[in-house]
Amino acid sequence: MKKVKYGILAFVMCATFACKNAEKDTTKEVSKDNSKEKSTTETTEKVAEKPAETPKSEKSSQNEQVFEGTFQGIEQGDYAYFKVKNAKEEKSFMVFNADETYDKISASPEKFVGKKVKVSWIATKEDVPEAGGKIDVEKYIKAEILN
Repeated sequence: MKKVKYGILAFVMCATFACKNAEKDTTKEVSKDNSKEKSTTETTEKVAEKPAETPKSEKSSQNEQVFEGTFQGIEQGDYAYFKVKNAKEEKSFMVFNADETYDKISASPEKFVGKKVKVSWIATKEDVPEAGGKIDVEKYIKAEILN
């Protein structure tokens, strides 16, 4: 059932993004009379795998939090989600910028399932074109393997 929901969500998001992208693509060529040079100006909204990093001024005003628990895996869709569970709850942190620990774990996530980890994260609004604009996310900052 979960796969069906994600499949439908992915389809709707792709269709929405494709429609928006089709409206925004324009190309214009300008040529000079006495020259062979051509200047091309393109306004294109590219499919972004990762939105731009939040400016440092915004980061400093946000409170970085820590969540300790057991690593559950990495869920990959349009973005990667770093999943961790403790006795009280399970959280999925949206990964925009990978750190050394994330790179190590994502290379072979099955080796780390069940290991204790400490994740630093922030609650923020991020521009996610696939979701239609700015949304509230729990953004992964860095992780540490505890055992």
